Amino acid sequence: MVNNIFAGEILIDDSEYSGTYEEFMFSIWERDFSSKTDHLASILEIRARMLRFEGQYTVLSPNRLSISTTATKVEKMTLYIAHNYTECLTAKEIAEEAGVTPDYANAIFKKAFGHSLMRHVMIERINHAQRELLFTNNPISSIAMDCGFSSISCFNTAFRNLNNCSPSDYRKSHHNITD
Repeated sequence: MVNNIFAGEILIDDSEYSGTYEEFMFSIWERDFSSKTDHLASILEIRARMLRFEGQYTVLSPNRLSISTTATKVEKMTLYIAHNYTECLTAKEIAEEAGVTPDYANAIFKKAFGHSLMRHVMIERINHAQRELLFTNNPISSIAMDCGFSSISCFNTAFRNLNNCSPSDYRKSHHNITD
């Protein structure tokens, strides 16, 4: 399951317990991680949820995404980014996935998320890098490249922009949480 997640795959819960409760818990975890409070409780809750999730999921394939007619344009672009964040992505390529122009894609994306398509790509990459920093011993340069950054310099700048610290400082300061 962890490899599926690190690969950017979308996992769908097959159990009877998914839905409203999951959305409620996610909102709590998101709030906790946005605050300056101790994150240990949320990390342990997420870890427990992932253990319960093991063996009860289906991987949503990219082919299934591209033919889905129920997904909104923003959802299609978000899922495309989630599946392709390791690649060199352009606003044009992402917009084409939803059948819109790059300008329109950026406008509806900004309305939905408060930031541009390319910032969302950067956030997606940094989120994956954070997980790798916490749960692997991979070198930072490898993590940067695995997460789609073209250089360690770009990675460090983006990481510092979102986290107010370097990747190595992030790993050190969160090391005790993952033990």
